[in-house]
Amino acid sequence: MDLTKYSPSTKILTLTQFGEVTPRLFDLLYTHLGDLDAILLAEQETLAQLTSLPEEITLRICEAYHKLDLAGEMIEQLSAREIKVSNCLELDHPSLLTELHDPPPLIYVRGTLPDPKLKTVALAGTSEASAEGIEMTTRLARAFADAKVQIVAAVSSGIAISAHLGARAVEGRSFGVMDCGFDQMVDSELMPLAIDLANYGGVISEQLPDVEPTETSSLEANRQAITNPYSGVSNLSGLAQDLSSNLTNPYANLSVATQAAEIQIEQADISLANTLDTIRATGASAGGATALAQAALQSKKGVSASIEAQEAQNERARAQGEERQQQQQMAEAQRLQQADVSGKQFEFGVREGREAEQLDRVSAQLSGAEARGAQASADRMGAFTGMVGGLASTAGSYFSAAASSNNFGTQGYDTSKFNAPVSSSFSNPATGYAGLPVYNFNN
Repeated sequence: MDLTKYSPSTKILTLTQFGEVTPRLFDLLYTHLGDLDAILLAEQETLAQLTSLPEEITLRICEAYHKLDLAGEMIEQLSAREIKVSNCLELDHPSLLTELHDPPPLIYVRGTLPDPKLKTVALAGTSEASAEGIEMTTRLARAFADAKVQIVAAVSSGIAISAHLGARAVEGRSFGVMDCGFDQMVDSELMPLAIDLANYGGVISEQLPDVEPTETSSLEANRQAITNPYSGVSNLSGLAQDLSSNLTNPYANLSVATQAAEIQIEQADISLANTLDTIRATGASAGGATALAQAALQSKKGVSASIEAQEAQNERARAQGEERQQQQQMAEAQRLQQADVSGKQFEFGVREGREAEQLDRVSAQLSGAEARGAQASADRMGAFTGMVGGLASTAGSYFSAAASSNNFGTQGYDTSKFNAPVSSSFSNPATGYAGLPVYNFNN
């Protein structure tokens, strides 16, 4: 099947609307398969291996591509109503949405999206704000708007509407987030605000226009992105290059003290020269000259040994300094590594907690619905049984009373006149047992 004629938004809408692919499931499928066409054309076995989902869900995803044309018509209808559809694969899609634990694959926009080149701040608060809170929010929003900072807030009363009005007062841009579809705005008083936002900023929703708000949709629409508290940690090991005095080897440039050795050599040379003059004056033998040369050699060896000792000591100091520098750099690297690990653990813990809470909530809702359904069935059965029992008791009492007050038999005939009908012709009906008509049969 040729899928090239369908836009990415159409394909994603097909998966989410007709395949009932949730945001987390879409992220999982796209991460593993890497392409929208691959997801739409995937075999059921492949989906089952990737997701471990029940057979009916994987089958629904596999059959979703049959609805591509219908999804395309929905996109065209939205466009005709000036509702833009932004998908997570577009470059101008809000990048901060990807930091949510369940980033929406599609969002619906009336107006425009926030400019990614400008700074953006979100303002949130109670819908029953005090006068002081409204005044403070309005001033804060005006200050942000004056500084060319975009405002994002819910489309609701209280703090949110104060933020939008504060930004609008100084011709700033603000964007409203709805927890339902555009056609399901319950509070008519907020309609002028939504229209103004669409004209001078934007109104954004994760839901199709006809989706009604739910008890949890407001909380989910205002959920915060999971942040890494260690994301601002900087690598300080580079300071060893920029600030060499911080992490340098103080023993790297030690010098050898040779001046004393040079003086010692000079004195030895002078002493040897004087001795040699004495030997010449006194006419000493060749053995004396040899002894003199050996003494000179020993003197030079002593000086050389002294210099070598200094050099060895300096080498040890340099090695110790280098070891200390390496230890400091290693400690800094370990600190950064630990900060990164701690940050990832924090993100995982928060995400896991949120998903567990969501699962618990859905499970509790399903369990409650099943319990209420079972109780309702039991109540209906009890009411029906009680009604039948009451009617039977009433009828029995009535029949007993009627039987005790006349002479009619069990078949409704007056036993004082005859026992059974003898002919099919009859006339003059009378009232018999339990109000049934009784006829006098003619022979």
